[in-house]
Amino acid sequence: MSRTTMLLLLAVALVLAVPLAERASQARGPVAELVEQIRGAAKPQTGGRDGFKVLVAAAENGIEQLAQMLQDSSGGDFTCEYMYAHQYHLRRPDSLLAVGVAAIVTFTDYPYLDKNMFGDTLAKFVDLGGGVVITVFADYSPWNIGGRFATQYMPVAFANNTYTSGTLGTVHQPSHPIMNGVTTVGCGNYK
Repeated sequence: MSRTTMLLLLAVALVLAVPLAERASQARGPVAELVEQIRGAAKPQTGGRDGFKVLVAAAENGIEQLAQMLQDSSGGDFTCEYMYAHQYHLRRPDSLLAVGVAAIVTFTDYPYLDKNMFGDTLAKFVDLGGGVVITVFADYSPWNIGGRFATQYMPVAFANNTYTSGTLGTVHQPSHPIMNGVTTVGCGNYK
């Protein structure tokens, strides 16, 4: 996978802006879009074949439910394994590829055990042809991915969380179907 392709996949994954492709009949929403991002990230490694593995490597508790949800939403295209990146180090990239892991999904709600080692391992995984999809807080300083991934593959600048509440703001397309019945939106203390 070229660096440009990797950066494009990561940037799109961060904003979940890619429409659903060939699996339009499956579950809709953010999970389905994330499944499509995983398929795209894994394609260079798998050649589009089904039956690959995805590793959910997150600095968060309870990620087994997300891994199961992604697997169930894939329509049998892939299986998911998971690891707690705030408690354990990621295995060697070549051994991940050897057991069929074609893509890694990562996010944080805690600091990585060693963000620089984790980032170096992710970068090596990409160098060897694996795909990476990053999501929430992986770009949030100080919980961000570090190491070589941060300097060579990270598609966006690191952000600081202001811990202030947010609101709906200006609705630029109020007649869009997604806005039916929506009058307020709050985001708690994350913005």
